[in-house]
Amino acid sequence: MAPSKYLIRTLSKPTKVDESLWEKWYTEEHTPDAVNSGVGDRGAFFRAHNEFSLQTKTPLESGETKLHGAQLSHFNELPADKTFCAVYQTKFENYTESEEIKKTAKTSEMFGGKEFFPLAEWDVRVYELIQDYNPDNLPDTAPPFTLHVQNEPASDADYHDFYENEHLDLLHKVPGYRRSQRYKLVHNIMGAPEGTPRFLVIHEWDHLDALDGPELRAADSSPNVHRVFGTAKAVNVRGFRKVYDQGYEE
Repeated sequence: MAPSKYLIRTLSKPTKVDESLWEKWYTEEHTPDAVNSGVGDRGAFFRAHNEFSLQTKTPLESGETKLHGAQLSHFNELPADKTFCAVYQTKFENYTESEEIKKTAKTSEMFGGKEFFPLAEWDVRVYELIQDYNPDNLPDTAPPFTLHVQNEPASDADYHDFYENEHLDLLHKVPGYRRSQRYKLVHNIMGAPEGTPRFLVIHEWDHLDALDGPELRAADSSPNVHRVFGTAKAVNVRGFRKVYDQGYEE
């Protein structure tokens, strides 16, 4: 099954409850509720995962890195901040205007009957799918790991050509790689910082053990990588590990 036309990407950082309770609420109540209500066709809940080697990943503190001499300017979405990430594939361009969202719970007994929105800091965005890259025709299962790569390119045409005609095919050779979806930002629902990159690629992985291997180094050594990422106005590369999913194939 192909991905839905839109994607809701929600980053959160609980500020008034502890992380273990937040994770329990997300996996036992909120994600199932979002899917069962029809807001999302399927959903998955992740925690930030930074234990992998990759030259282009966004550093914990510094805002710049280098890739073979090319300077990368990182967008200020730090791996240590808002470490929970939920993604929902959806048919809605703006789910906040749907009838389905009215069916979802706004409070939880886990929080003493309180509303959940004031209990955390949020960054909620909606993206539109622009490319589904699934060269092995994999079934619609939730990935164990994902890499989220945001980019505000110097040239949209160059950026699209780079992914469509080179980069994804090279990533396909890396052990552990599954598939990728490319998106364009259509709505900042709440909390996205000023200057948020318009483009997001979600790379799916079975494991992240080969990101310092020869296949990935070959993919990142291309002059096109240096140009597209080195001239970008902002990039951001974060890893996530799956905790829970709902609505995917087994």
